[in-house]
Amino acid sequence: MEGVDAVCSALGPSVKKGPFHPAGEPLAHAYEGVIVAMKRHKVKRLFALGTASIPAPEDKFDIKFKALITGVATFARNAYKDVVKIGETIMKEDELDWTIVRVPLLSDKANKLINAGFIGDGKTHTWLTRVGFAVFVVAQLNEETSVWIKKAPMLCNP
Repeated sequence: MEGVDAVCSALGPSVKKGPFHPAGEPLAHAYEGVIVAMKRHKVKRLFALGTASIPAPEDKFDIKFKALITGVATFARNAYKDVVKIGETIMKEDELDWTIVRVPLLSDKANKLINAGFIGDGKTHTWLTRVGFAVFVVAQLNEETSVWIKKAPMLCNP
């Protein structure tokens, strides 16, 4: 962490392992260690991958996202619990300038266009390209003042 300006993490459960994700929230515990190291080295900016399973106060009801979250919570319970714990771990950090970059279903297409908002706002949908995630994070790294500090935007492709 020495000499680091920001931490950008795409750490999350493996889709392939889905229902076989280990119990005990191992990824959330890994984030706890990252946060300790960040504080020790006075690194304030954190970008962390999240999903719709992490609720944001700005979210509204959306049937498509409700179905996705319910499916994950039912069929990949340990992964769901780990992701929710990641959100809780990060959101309680007052000293950090964190952004949880929530993503829906991911694809490998080349679309770099992104919308950032909140569930149920009428502009977020259930698909995002992996490159869209990267484009958003890199753009935020270059912004002096981000509107997304201490927020959990949901990204999607338009």
